[in-house]
Amino acid sequence: MNGCWHRRRYPANTTSTPAAKELQRIIALHGGINLSVDKVLDIAKTIPTIKLSLPYGDSETEKTLFLTEKHQQIKPLFNIQSILKQKKS
Repeated sequence: MNGCWHRRRYPANTTSTPAAKELQRIIALHGGINLSVDKVLDIAKTIPTIKLSLPYGDSETEKTLFLTEKHQQIKPLFNIQSILKQKKS
């Protein structure tokens, strides 16, 4: 490969990636979730999101469905603004 660009490789353990470290920080900020980053990511992969477009309109509605008890455990992480507001107070 020519040039100085290279791809940074991360180990198979997802907790060492920058995104996982940020998720770990968010989980710690919330405080009510006692799960590892890997477990949260495994649960999040199974959460369905649907898009609805009505026949008479150009708008689409998107809805995330938290169907199981495990989905409900990590639901607060999907509202990051409320987590950050709680910690500022």
